[in-house]
Amino acid sequence: MIKKVLGVIGHTGMVGSEVYTYFKTKKYSVLGLSVDRREGFSNSSWDEINNKCDIIFVCVPTPYNFRKKSPDFSIVENVLNKITGRKIVVIKSTVWPGFSNKMKNKYPKLKIVFNPEFLSRKTAKKDFENPDRQIVGYTGNSKKNAETVLKLLPKGKYSKIVKSDEAELIKYAHNVFGSIAIIYANHLYEVSEKLKIDYNQIKDGFTASEFIGKGISRYMNVFHNDKRGFGGPCFPKDVNSYIKFCKSIGVDAELPIAAWKADVRILDEQNISIEKSVNY
Repeated sequence: MIKKVLGVIGHTGMVGSEVYTYFKTKKYSVLGLSVDRREGFSNSSWDEINNKCDIIFVCVPTPYNFRKKSPDFSIVENVLNKITGRKIVVIKSTVWPGFSNKMKNKYPKLKIVFNPEFLSRKTAKKDFENPDRQIVGYTGNSKKNAETVLKLLPKGKYSKIVKSDEAELIKYAHNVFGSIAIIYANHLYEVSEKLKIDYNQIKDGFTASEFIGKGISRYMNVFHNDKRGFGGPCFPKDVNSYIKFCKSIGVDAELPIAAWKADVRILDEQNISIEKSVNY
């Protein structure tokens, strides 16, 4: 059986580099293209991507503008606008529920599916190659294409094909919950400090419950690189993007809003700006 030729747009980023490297090790023909000039290089042109690739993975940033209080999905859309032919396109960038369907309607020749990624920066390779779940969301009549993509990807303990809107919300559900859990951990830490008791005893006893489980333990570690609160390239932007999304559909988002306000306070107490927090 002839293996399909794969393209990875954004192959030098955290997610894209894992996709690119994984399929290279599996002996696929993989072309990579970086759309971020700061990365300094790309090893393929758009002509090569469009002429040779059967399936294209889109792994580009969806930044959040904290001053304008608005997410930016234009990089993803600009990539889709450059793809020609009837390719299977796998969006891995974090986007609002409904985005993939909107793009399917705008670019009807493309067979668009959405595949959320659940990587931690420190364990990205392990997380990608050994996922606890593998979810692919289809748009329109692309369910068979979603099945094709699911077979290509590393197998997860939980594998499911769902509607793209559902897959997109699952991604936000993961990141927003992680952010809220970190804030709750910080709350328990502050209470423990006030009472002059050992937070680690609280954490261990709390996560020992079968109703909570060891899986949440990573969020209960209050200090990350000697800093408290949630930061990094994903959680701050995704919490705020989700709050904006909820407002756009008329749903209150009290809990994510409260988590973000608490995070801003915790960062401020450490003299860490929102802009700097994305780097830890």
